[in-house]
Amino acid sequence: MSVRPLHARRTAVIASTILALSGLAACGGGGSGSGGGGACQDGKVKIGALLPLSGPAAAFGVGLRQTIEFAAGEVNDAGGIAVGDEKCKVEIVDYDTKGTAEQASTGINKLISQGTKLIWGPNLSQEVTAVQQIAVRNKVLLMQASFSQQGLSKDMPLVFATSTTPSGFSGPMVKWFTETYPDVKKVTVVIPDNQGGKDTAKINDEEYQKAGIDATVSTFAEGTSDFAPFIDRLLRDDPGAVDLASTPPGDAGVIIKQLRQAGFDGPVGRIGGEATSAIVKALGGDPKALGDFFYYAAINTEKPSVQEYFKTFEEKYGEEPLAVSAQVLPGARLMLKAIDEADSLDPTKVAKALEKLPIDDPTQGKGVWGGKEFYGINHEIIVGFYGGRYQNGELTLTPITATTE
Repeated sequence: MSVRPLHARRTAVIASTILALSGLAACGGGGSGSGGGGACQDGKVKIGALLPLSGPAAAFGVGLRQTIEFAAGEVNDAGGIAVGDEKCKVEIVDYDTKGTAEQASTGINKLISQGTKLIWGPNLSQEVTAVQQIAVRNKVLLMQASFSQQGLSKDMPLVFATSTTPSGFSGPMVKWFTETYPDVKKVTVVIPDNQGGKDTAKINDEEYQKAGIDATVSTFAEGTSDFAPFIDRLLRDDPGAVDLASTPPGDAGVIIKQLRQAGFDGPVGRIGGEATSAIVKALGGDPKALGDFFYYAAINTEKPSVQEYFKTFEEKYGEEPLAVSAQVLPGARLMLKAIDEADSLDPTKVAKALEKLPIDDPTQGKGVWGGKEFYGINHEIIVGFYGGRYQNGELTLTPITATTE
């Protein structure tokens, strides 16, 4: 298998879209709004996209933005969503969080002020932490994509996770890792020194320890440009493998490149979100530069239904989506379907409808609602995934069953 080529025009397109949609939203701020429940807003169902569209995490945010754009396009091509007596088209209202808590907080308040209370995002743990209480106070529905350990809760019944979180995949992935690399007894988990990094690292570290592997967590400062001192410290610990966990793709590419240049030929991987294609892009596009690389593979890009999604997206928008876009596609479709099922834009009614919808996606297949044991509420979309391993540029995928409690 090979990594599908990616194109780099999305950020520029999205930047112009932000300005255009912001203008539309400002003109349509009156009326009942997305939170009013009874009617559409200027004949539209407005979905807020609160995502990092620029900065180190843009590869995630742009991918999620592609997903909601595609799902909205499917609905609009079919005539829109019926809400009451209206047939309404879906419109996406962007706000670029830049990956920061401050911008996420500003963004959700702006979206609420425009009457938009159905929100796709945020993406990062620090963003989710910044907006949660604002969302609760204002009865906003969030389809968040973070790995925050506090991202879901029975006290936040309007918050959902768009994909399987580490609580569902870390344990099964570490079990696969021990079977794939039986001689590795020491792993260093590398993360940025922020909430998102720590949330993922904590779970991964615990799973490695439970599997009998000596795991340590090593952090680097956000915004680091020279990783040479960090790589030196990392290698002095003599790890058998390095897990980049939730390290952003751009930083991950630099770390892998410098590890290989320093002579480290052991396994390097990423038991974190779907980002391998973006990491390969950061390495110049050649998967051989990964060396022996293991990772949580949320999707199989060779699966016919996934290939069909890539093909359809490219035909419609002129370029291929990022891999993470296919991962969260079930969540986007379910969110829009729940609005139709609820026959309302009231976030509470939409949430209740969403809870009852089965997960049976034409691209990703069947799944279940999980998260009860870890979060206290079954608001996490769980579908099957894979243990991915690159060797000399060749990919092997091993199907893995997620934890569903």
